[in-house]
Amino acid sequence: ALALADTLLRPNEKKKRSPRKATLLSLALPGAGQAYNRSYWKMPIIYGGFAVLGYLAINYNGQYREFKDGYVRKVNNPTTVINLQNFSNLSREKLKQGWDLYERYYTLNLILMAALWGLNVVDANVDAHLKGFDLNEDLSLQFRPGCPPNPAFPPVAGVTLTLTFR
Repeated sequence: ALALADTLLRPNEKKKRSPRKATLLSLALPGAGQAYNRSYWKMPIIYGGFAVLGYLAINYNGQYREFKDGYVRKVNNPTTVINLQNFSNLSREKLKQGWDLYERYYTLNLILMAALWGLNVVDANVDAHLKGFDLNEDLSLQFRPGCPPNPAFPPVAGVTLTLTFR
């Protein structure tokens, strides 16, 4: 209880986080690794991405099934009139094109959801690694104008970067 009170009293103090734990939490539940790392602002982005991609996947799956069922009905009975969405009397070729198109969109959304999950895991791992990184006064990077000496050519303006460790 004393350690919890001490942590609550000093919330701005950087605490080293376990990258393995953050990774496993994000694998189990998207956003859990970000919560463990106290990067709460990332969680709505992750869940918003899953919500949009999930909505699109469900929508495209429904349209895929409509066009597939219409195509099967048209193949079984070529005189059947198929009306889908805003289209009337679709031909067999148009039904097949719609079927293929929405199947491709549905698959793409599933791939994007898997990529978002993977990105969520990588972000949690990298964020946990960087929580313990300390950038203090002993490390500095300076930009200075410079003119490299070269006897064969006239002087050329440039920039010198100096990294200093103390």
